[in-house]
Parts: sequence; C-alpha cells; structure tokens
Amino acid sequence: MPTIAEFLERRFGPAMATCKAVWLRHEQIAARVARAVDLLHTRVSIAQEADTARLLRGMDRTARNQLRLQHAVEGLSVAAISYYVLSLSGVALRSVHAAHFIADPDLIEGLLILPVILTVMCIMRRTRRSRSNQACATEPEH
Repeated sequence: MPTIAEFLERRFGPAMATCKAVWLRHEQIAARVARAVDLLHTRVSIAQEADTARLLRGMDRTARNQLRLQHAVEGLSVAAISYYVLSLSGVALRSVHAAHFIADPDLIEGLLILPVILTVMCIMRRTRRSRSNQACATEPEH
C-alpha cells in the first residue's frame, strides 16, 4: 500500500514539474525581453547622440557664419565711419581754406585718409576686445 506522500508525489509530481518548466521558461523570456529592451535603449541612445552631433555641427557652422558676417560688417563700418570723418574734415578744411588759413584742402584730405582709417580700425578692434573680455568675464564656469 503506497503512503500518502508517495501518492501525492506520484499525482502532483508531473504538475510540479510543469510548474517548474513554466517558471524557467518565464525567467528565460524575461531575460530575453530585458536584453531586447537594453538593445532598443542602446539604439535610441545612439540615434540621440547622432542627432546631437548633427545639431552641434549645425550650430558650429552657424557660429562661423555669424563671425564672418560680423567681420564683414565691421569692415564696412570702418569704411563708412572713415568716409564720414573724411567728409567732415574735407568740409572743415575747405571752410578754413576759404578763410585763407591753409593750403590746398584736397591735398590735406588725401593725406588724412590713411591715418583716419587706421585710427578707426584701432578703435573698432579695441572695442571688440573689450566686449569679448567682458563676455569672457561674465560666462559661468563649468
């Protein structure tokens, strides 16, 4: 006569083995899902890094273009300011010439062209340097 333990073991043994097999299969599937999630997360991270790199390249290109434009505008500003100063000095020289105080105003105005342009360029550079030094001083440290 079989004991109750033997009877239960014989009757519930296959059910317990099925439960263990299902549990192991569940753990294997969970591990596979975790690996798939990790792979997807890695793909998303790589795609985000590529997008960030693309955006940074675009920002760098934009900054370079802005700097070129700023230099062009500064060059035009030097020309415009120099022209304006030379025009004013020409008017002043012609009015002084009309009063018979100096020699040929066109000659003096021609001689003033180079010093005026150099002075305006120096002032613009000094202003640019002081602005960049102020910008560097106000930037937060990382």
